[in-house]
Amino acid sequence: PRSDYWTADADGYLEYANIVRKAVITTLEDETQHSMRYEDQDVYTGKTWNYAGLTGFEDCYVFNRKISSIVNCPSIPNPDASKRGAQFTAVLEFFLIADTNVVDFKTYIMAEINKDSWFTAFKLVLDRLVVESTPDDIQDGEDDETRTEAIDVFVIDKPDDNFGPNTFPPTPEPTTLPTEETDRPTDHPTDDSTESPTPT
Repeated sequence: PRSDYWTADADGYLEYANIVRKAVITTLEDETQHSMRYEDQDVYTGKTWNYAGLTGFEDCYVFNRKISSIVNCPSIPNPDASKRGAQFTAVLEFFLIADTNVVDFKTYIMAEINKDSWFTAFKLVLDRLVVESTPDDIQDGEDDETRTEAIDVFVIDKPDDNFGPNTFPPTPEPTTLPTEETDRPTDHPTDDSTESPTPT
């Protein structure tokens, strides 16, 4: 299966995490019909904010393994992805930012992610991106069922440093994977009217 290719070494884990992140962003943009880059200032109508986006991504966990060197990056202890029809679990951390009313934007994004339609669309986007990134010889001669891995993505609401009843505390140990930097969008807007990012 393709998962054997992606979990063969540390670079595979990190690259797959980038693919998962890209799939999350792409699906949110497709489903909301808005850019998730704050800098694009893509205006929302009928909302309590004008423009908003995602920033400060951290890839915490993929293929049931912690991949971040950050101690407080969330992860799922003893994950059972099969409960949601998946084989593996992935956890992403990011911040939400808006020109005003960032809490309302956060509520909006969490509602989108929790829709069945969003998760269906996400799985299609993820599979397309994985197919595009996997060498042809890994895919030739294998049927879809044996080469498709189903990832259950958790986006955990992590208000400040407090863990609510539906969140998981972070694992204390650092990753055993290499800690080289990946290309993550970390720049925060400098507009004085912008609210502080809310961790999600």
